[in-house]
Amino acid sequence: MKLIRSVIRPCKFDNLKEALSSVNIVAFTVAEVRDYAPEHLHTMAFMGHLYEKSDLPMLDVTVVVDDHHVDAVVELIVRIARTRRREDGHVCVLPVEHRYTIHTGLREAP
Repeated sequence: MKLIRSVIRPCKFDNLKEALSSVNIVAFTVAEVRDYAPEHLHTMAFMGHLYEKSDLPMLDVTVVVDDHHVDAVVELIVRIARTRRREDGHVCVLPVEHRYTIHTGLREAP
């Protein structure tokens, strides 16, 4: 199994959630995060004052899939989340050695 962790724009989440429902995934979680990067520096105006910010509100979408579905799911995430702007986010793929169900305490086979 593989863990696919992606950081995407919040406006792309509904489309991604719908697209992921058609793919065979083991687990799926979402968390609100802030993406900090020097190239994300942007200026905001608030009450007549300008502020420079280097963080963007993003969503961390984590999906666990079987090994043979990894390429298809990564391609799906990139296609759905892409706006062709630098701040689109990123996708990481990590190995999953074991998965345990908290309710039963049992280890699931990879």
